[in-house]
Amino acid sequence: MNLALPIALVGELNPYGQNPRFALYHEPAGASGDRLRRILGLPVAAYEDLPKYNLCVGFWDPVAAHARAMEIRERHRFVVALGVKVAHSFPRGPRMWESREDQYGVVLALPHPSGRNRIWNNPGEAVLRARRLLDQHWPFVAWGSAA
Repeated sequence: MNLALPIALVGELNPYGQNPRFALYHEPAGASGDRLRRILGLPVAAYEDLPKYNLCVGFWDPVAAHARAMEIRERHRFVVALGVKVAHSFPRGPRMWESREDQYGVVLALPHPSGRNRIWNNPGEAVLRARRLLDQHWPFVAWGSAA
């Protein structure tokens, strides 16, 4: 395990194809990656520097998602699982807004940043809650530094 690698953000599917560069991509404006960047309150450069993954490409496959989740766990001490399906792909995956520690580190489950997710409809409360949880586990990132 490489503990020098920072927090990793993990989503479900990559609508932009198999290129890992486009996992949770922040463009165009309004895409899930852009919404996530704004929820986290990070400038584009800081968001681009964070490792980002999607568990599947094309369609959801629970077996492939679990295998990919295990690969990510072995590389990153702190993982943010975005959405229920993603969180449950990790062993003993946490419930939303909770974290679980295992032999690799911590998995924190946050709601998926999709525009369809009603949790983010009350952005003030939900965003502050997400940033507080992230700051508890990974205070070295300036969550909320960009409006």
